Amino acid sequence: MRRFRLGAFRWSAGHENAIAFFRARPSPAHGLAAIMLPVAFFALLALAPSGAWAQAAVAPASGDGATTDTAYQITKLGNLAWLHDMAAASSTGSTYYKLMNDIDASATATWNDNGTTTTLVGFNPIGNVSDPFKGVFDGAGHKITGLVINRSSMDGVGLFGFIKSGGEASHLGLVGGSVTGNSYVGGLVGITTPAWSRRVTPPAR
Repeated sequence: MRRFRLGAFRWSAGHENAIAFFRARPSPAHGLAAIMLPVAFFALLALAPSGAWAQAAVAPASGDGATTDTAYQITKLGNLAWLHDMAAASSTGSTYYKLMNDIDASATATWNDNGTTTTLVGFNPIGNVSDPFKGVFDGAGHKITGLVINRSSMDGVGLFGFIKSGGEASHLGLVGGSVTGNSYVGGLVGITTPAWSRRVTPPAR
């Protein structure tokens, strides 16, 4: 199991060290340094299910995703949950998304999966090995704060679980929160197709 706590990451796009961090793919023997989750988060686990909420998907109010100029406008946490659903339905190919503002994701600390009531697992990553993210996500220099993912048995864990060839995620900051997974764990992305790893870049200053 891999755990780490996110700090404030806002480097210039193209900074090699920053890109290497976000595309880190730990093996069972050589993973990211394990950092314990805050005690408060374990307290929340003890309170489940009374404080648990299933993540609710909310479709963006603007955009159609056809071009960069008409990208789906991501403005709230529910839009990110919707994007997970779109990836799960293999509906992100050649589709554009743009983050329009900062998003407070601290509510994910009390999320469980639909149909479950006993475990707080937090946000469900966007894309996985079976249904990777294939779209283009422009963070536009904005940040997501307080994202929590607690999926100790899952491989490919991050805001984006798996970005495949043709997919991009760029100019996006992550602040605070914590991410836990089994292997291939990162803050922004768990797994990327190697040939496209440079597409995963942090935001410009």
